[in-house]
Amino acid sequence: MIETLFDKGQPPAVALFFGEEDYLVESTARELFERIAAADTTGMNADILDGDSTTIDAVVSMARAYPMMAEHRVVWVRRFDSMSLRKDRKGRDPLSAFLSDPPSHSTLIITGSFESAHGIGAAMKRNASAAQKKIAGMRFPLGALLQHAVWMEFPQYRDNQIGPWLTKYCKQFGSSITDEAIELLKVRIGPSLRELALEVDKIRTYLPDGSPITEQAVRDVVGSERSSTIFDLQKALAKRNITEAQRVVHAMLSTTRQEMLIINGLSRFFVSCFMLVDLRGNTDPTTIAQRVGVPQFALNDYMDAVQAYGPAGLERAIVALTEADSKLKSTGADGLTIIQSMIASLAIPAR
Repeated sequence: MIETLFDKGQPPAVALFFGEEDYLVESTARELFERIAAADTTGMNADILDGDSTTIDAVVSMARAYPMMAEHRVVWVRRFDSMSLRKDRKGRDPLSAFLSDPPSHSTLIITGSFESAHGIGAAMKRNASAAQKKIAGMRFPLGALLQHAVWMEFPQYRDNQIGPWLTKYCKQFGSSITDEAIELLKVRIGPSLRELALEVDKIRTYLPDGSPITEQAVRDVVGSERSSTIFDLQKALAKRNITEAQRVVHAMLSTTRQEMLIINGLSRFFVSCFMLVDLRGNTDPTTIAQRVGVPQFALNDYMDAVQAYGPAGLERAIVALTEADSKLKSTGADGLTIIQSMIASLAIPAR
């Protein structure tokens, strides 16, 4: 999608992304930001700012600065619509001056909701001349941004657009998703692309690489209740809340047989926690998540477990899971009883 923003291989001077579908706004802006930043080996020419905590003078100054030991600079201002902007008595302001003559050595990325501009993309397709007049009449700074920046609007997706988007989203990870899984996700999660992407990421964590996301996979991971999934079990165990963990286990096993999902999922969880013991001093969550191979959205749960169990407790948990796995495969004992006994053993303090 961002390829259309480049002119003969050069990124735009100013790019504006807005709309109701904030997930697409942010992901498209991040894709452009990372594409430009990737060419900078120094890491000194890529900055992300927040409109709530910066000024337009600081933004313009940073965007005008020449890149250091690189050819291009990129500055991304999130929630730009929350920034306080004013013109002086003569109608001058730093943003307008920048937009009229942006430097060729930098890209300024702007994201925000900008509710008054919602629908302008569709209006441009219906009647470009009328839409341009509407843009010209918009209050500062939105009208100026739409007139000078390369922009994209992301309206909320309709129901019939969600399925194709989910299919495309899974495809980028080398996976696929069935129509039945799509329909179940839409029912369980709703139309939010951000939440749908989050749930797909969770499901992928518990499937072998390249495995299709099926209706059963959605039922196993998302659950029939939002509070009865493998991730809720992890959260409860991370805080050593054994009572809540037993409730989640009972809910998960009351309708379908998910014993091996629980064993495999918790085994990966506690092994990853054990690996985190030596990385707790690293303050960069992205680096920690990548080195251990865990999803960043769940990293806090892993760190909570490291704190709650300690190395010896984590080792005990791994042993308990191994024993439960062996019992499930070699005995005819009830699966719920085995899992509940395993959960209870996790409450025993490490000696």
